[in-house]
Amino acid sequence: MKKENPIVENAELEVKIQEPTFRCRNCNREFKFSDLQQQVGEVKNSYDEEYPLHLMPELLPAFTKCPCCGSHDIEAIGQEIYIEKVEEYGAFERVS
Repeated sequence: MKKENPIVENAELEVKIQEPTFRCRNCNREFKFSDLQQQVGEVKNSYDEEYPLHLMPELLPAFTKCPCCGSHDIEAIGQEIYIEKVEEYGAFERVS
């Protein structure tokens, strides 16, 4: 929907970002990005300004491991984007 559309010209967009979630393919446990903070911190400290995970988050499994079993075979899950709800504020005139 474009802002020029009279139906949404006064609309507001609210974006909620959830903490990334991962699943270990080895032990099938799910964990949050916050569970990897110590490991990510160590990567940041060793690379300084050339921190690779900032530029390519797909490298996360190469630099971190499952906090439960230690496997590097982890995948990101729940990265979908969806519309939670649409609320109508005030009256508007439909355009055909």
